[in-house]
Amino acid sequence: MATALMKVTDPDLPGQLAAAFDARRLRRRRSVSAGTLTLADVTGYFARERPQDSQVKAAALLSAADPGGRGVFRVFQVFLDEADRVCVDPSGAPYGRQVIARGLDDELLGYLGGGDLLIFR
Repeated sequence: MATALMKVTDPDLPGQLAAAFDARRLRRRRSVSAGTLTLADVTGYFARERPQDSQVKAAALLSAADPGGRGVFRVFQVFLDEADRVCVDPSGAPYGRQVIARGLDDELLGYLGGGDLLIFR
């Protein structure tokens, strides 16, 4: 049984996720680049990669400003427990991935509605 990181609405979570996904052991395995990230890409990933952990009850997309100022979107796709906390694997790494995208498609932007968090139940 995995423990959880922080609640998905915690303002410190993007920094915590960035540090976790930038760690050398996760960089190659769980970080990807994309031209335009689409809603279909996001939902397909969540359907294909849902962990077999019984704590996982939902998924979330969280976008954050790129600290390098490269004009890209830094997006985290993570899995949540019933209290909307980020679930982690037995090693303490968050279930999910980081996507660096040059853009988000109109459908995904529409669902985000100007915000930075989208929860999938």
